[in-house]
Amino acid sequence: MVTARHVADVGYDLHARVKTKNKVTGKMDVVLLKLPRNRWVYHPVTGDENTRYVDVAVMRIRYVKDREIVVLRYEPPDSAQKDKSQFSPKDPEPPQGILVFGFPGDIGFDLLEQRPLAD
Repeated sequence: MVTARHVADVGYDLHARVKTKNKVTGKMDVVLLKLPRNRWVYHPVTGDENTRYVDVAVMRIRYVKDREIVVLRYEPPDSAQKDKSQFSPKDPEPPQGILVFGFPGDIGFDLLEQRPLAD
């Protein structure tokens, strides 16, 4: 598991929902993971005018028995498995507007509950 340090370096455990495929039934489902705060490993807090601070935290998580994690698959255009790639080998078109959801830091006011905002 990889996230930003400022997300994981908090005073409580985090949780994640992971889309999985049940290897026994073949059905898709969601598994809830508990991410204890004491198991995060952080990139050192270093940086100066020449080196940017790296805001990264990682945690090793174990595979869930009888589950397969569902991921996007990329195969290079010249590979034997190219037909299984979920990405187009063509260059993308010019960017289009998208919504990005997140939990911003200081937005000028406080919320009673933390809620994701779109930009």
